[in-house]
Amino acid sequence: MFDITWGDSSKTLMISRLIGDWNWDEFTHMQDTMNTMRTQAGAIVDIIYDFSESNDIPFGASRYIQQLLAADSQYPGRTVIVNELPIMSSLINAFIMTYGDPASEPIATTTSLAEAVTYLQIQRIQQQTH
Repeated sequence: MFDITWGDSSKTLMISRLIGDWNWDEFTHMQDTMNTMRTQAGAIVDIIYDFSESNDIPFGASRYIQQLLAADSQYPGRTVIVNELPIMSSLINAFIMTYGDPASEPIATTTSLAEAVTYLQIQRIQQQTH
């Protein structure tokens, strides 16, 4: 199951939570929904993918992490992935180094939603001061 919410009233932060058991069809549907919401927002949207309430990552993660990176590189904005599983963070970081677009905003990983929100707030403040 997934849940997508706006993290602020200006629709510049989207939080996508994967909860319990889910599969890659649901993930793809979530990505499509998020892409529609980003387009309709009319602003640069930062994304938080929160896997902290997910029971497990389904088999075939490498293909879908590539899909996530490709989809996010088409839109301006930052991406943060929340995950408490060290293996998932290692896999994501390996794919970022291999397939990430150096011209796009970097993708960060954190272990909590609060940490992800704080990271994005700091990034926005730093961007405004430069």
